[in-house]
Amino acid sequence: MIQQLHFAETIMVILMELVAVSTLMNIMVLNLIMVHIHLIMGAINHMVGVATIRP
Repeated sequence: MIQQLHFAETIMVILMELVAVSTLMNIMVLNLIMVHIHLIMGAINHMVGVATIRP
């Protein structure tokens, strides 16, 4: 009985860790995507700016 409880606790801990890790990964991926979008938008703005400045 005690062993079964311990087993359940271990599974719960592993599941919680997996959820925490996946959440952190999602946050990191979202941050990377946001940075990429920011860089791409900046590059497009730069291109447009250069194109409009030149006659």
